[in-house]
Amino acid sequence: MLNSLSVVFVVMTLANFMSLVIFGSLRHAAIPGVGRWMAANVLAIAGMVLYALRDVSPNFLLVILSNALFCFSIVQGYQGCRQFCLQPPATPGPYIAVVLAMAGIGYLNNGRQDFGARVIVFSIFFVCMYAAMGRLLWVHRKPERPFYAYGFMLGVLAVGVLASAARGLTFAIGVAHQKTLLLPTTLNIVFVFTLLLVLPALSIGMVMLAHDNMTERLEHWVNQDELTGALTRRGFFAKLHAVIKQTSQASGVFSVAIVDLDHFKSINDQYGHAMGDLVLTRVGQLIVSSLREADVFGRLGGEEFVIMFPGLHRREAASRLEALRVGLRDDFARTQDDAVPVFTFSAGVDEYRVGEPMENLMHRADTALYAAKAQGRDRVVSADQVPAEPREAPDAGAADTADPAWIRSTIRADD
Repeated sequence: MLNSLSVVFVVMTLANFMSLVIFGSLRHAAIPGVGRWMAANVLAIAGMVLYALRDVSPNFLLVILSNALFCFSIVQGYQGCRQFCLQPPATPGPYIAVVLAMAGIGYLNNGRQDFGARVIVFSIFFVCMYAAMGRLLWVHRKPERPFYAYGFMLGVLAVGVLASAARGLTFAIGVAHQKTLLLPTTLNIVFVFTLLLVLPALSIGMVMLAHDNMTERLEHWVNQDELTGALTRRGFFAKLHAVIKQTSQASGVFSVAIVDLDHFKSINDQYGHAMGDLVLTRVGQLIVSSLREADVFGRLGGEEFVIMFPGLHRREAASRLEALRVGLRDDFARTQDDAVPVFTFSAGVDEYRVGEPMENLMHRADTALYAAKAQGRDRVVSADQVPAEPREAPDAGAADTADPAWIRSTIRADD
């Protein structure tokens, strides 16, 4: 019959097996580290099976091979975390550590028969590996992602470090005295249960990291425009809502500009849509390279873009847009390639007024954009340069070209 500790081994083995099944379902997603994590679960399951079958296993198989499997399982988990964090594999350090640990345990098992010394060696190895894994995840965590998965992993690793260190310490100072791993004493049951619980808990944490990676990909696909690298309309307005809330609470300032490529429809008509896509891609690259890290770049649709400048007043944002306009026009002019059309953009910009709805800000920037179009295109216009109220035309035959309503009615949709 299996005793209580053997039952714990069986339960933990089943937990690792379930994690292995979940990881198998994620293989097609090409998530970095999943293959290593699957290998770690296979090794952990094999090690637990050997311990659960200790009554029929030779001593060498029980002590040396099972410990080696556990050690390599942790190494594979660590390498998987490095791969997940887009770091190169750590070699040969962890594998040398496994070899040294196994050599020490083999010597102590066949030579001195000192179980306590074996536990100390084993504990030192696990403390080092858990600590290295925790440091890796802490340093390379993604601040923009929810902390939950990383926090769970760091918590489990902290428990692993503390439990391994405490267990090794109890043998080092002579508090614990035993000659077999599965001695059913209270202290031993607590240590073994805790350390065995860490392994499937780490597998769960790895599944959580993989799930967060998939969620991040989906969010990227939904919120990122593949052609230009800009945020989609949905992604940009989500950012804008967040900045409005933050600005209102902190009495800050930011500006928004709407940018529209001039005569873009004629580029598609004359050169084809493939050239239009090439132009949009190049525009996206040039805009992204010219913005600050804090700036937010989005695509409203077609050839219309939007840029948010946190911390900048209207005039400052207009000045940056003017430099961008000249730089983008000159970049295309320098290509000296008749196959690539030279084009320009028009932009309207205004700053946020605390307490107003987002629609008001966008409307003023949009009105300034149409004013830029009406004034000849290839220019940046601030909202304060456009009359706030429409004025009557001087006579029945001539409309006021500063009237936003007249501007909208006279600008063609393909401009």
